[in-house]
Amino acid sequence: MSENKMAEQFKDFAELQAYSNAQNRTIIDQSKKLREKDEEIKHLKKLLEGSVPLIKEVKDKSKLEANDQEYICRVEINKLRVVSDERELTLEECKRFDIYSKILKELANQPKTIEIQAKTLSERDLIAVISGTGDDQH
Repeated sequence: MSENKMAEQFKDFAELQAYSNAQNRTIIDQSKKLREKDEEIKHLKKLLEGSVPLIKEVKDKSKLEANDQEYICRVEINKLRVVSDERELTLEECKRFDIYSKILKELANQPKTIEIQAKTLSERDLIAVISGTGDDQH
């Protein structure tokens, strides 16, 4: 709006001042609402990051080749540790931590399987190995 049209719109300075004050109040109210919405968005993002894991591409593929259960548990426990630095864990987060910890404990207590390539032995050699009299015990 040009200055001439604005000057024609208002009869005197008091009307122009009232219009200006109303515009100023509107701008202040809108700024407050915008600030509140920004704070709400930040708060919701924090809640979302704490409860829903983000899907990220794994850069080191060798980690996935290792024991997947252990890797996932350790990553999730690390995420919970980061969240606990900022705030207290929720009940659901505590339950997830407990589950991951139990899985890691079970994995640590699992018997390890060892693959051994057996030599082809005759029955006589096998009996000798079992009885402890054989020369080559593998």
